[in-house]
Amino acid sequence: MKTNHRHYILILLSIISVTLSSFVYVFIYRKTLELAKNHSKITNEMNSEDDRKKYEQELIELYDMSKGGREKIQSYITKDDKIVDFIEMVEKVGIDTKTDFELSSINNDKGNIKAKVSAKGSWVNILRALTLIENLPMNSSIKNIVLNTSGNLDGSAIKVSSDTKTTDKWKLTLDIETITTK
Repeated sequence: MKTNHRHYILILLSIISVTLSSFVYVFIYRKTLELAKNHSKITNEMNSEDDRKKYEQELIELYDMSKGGREKIQSYITKDDKIVDFIEMVEKVGIDTKTDFELSSINNDKGNIKAKVSAKGSWVNILRALTLIENLPMNSSIKNIVLNTSGNLDGSAIKVSSDTKTTDKWKLTLDIETITTK
């Protein structure tokens, strides 16, 4: 009987060892999965941090590359402290072109300066005034340009004279607007 009894002990030991090995295997497997997930998460965070730094560097490079363009855009916008300079530039056109020049209805609203310009003079001087206004060094928008002879303010047909000694007065009216910022 003792010989049979030994087999039971061996079978019992083998069952305990298989059960214990299974528990250890499951424990190690779960820990390995947990470590793999943590490693994956850490790797993703490191990659996203590297991507963020790379993106930040690209933005800095883009900012540096656009410096000239930003300065050029700022040169087109009239600063609030340069409004008087803008008005003086527009008024100087009248002096340079020797026309009767008038700047009226000046108002500053919602970041824009708007004014009405009228000039009277010879055809050459009026066109020169219009050209100078269009080519002001500050960005401006010109609207509602009207050219009339001084005797033709109602828009009727213009009478052309063959006499070269007479110089008809021409009248130019327009609206000028420029963007302002602080």
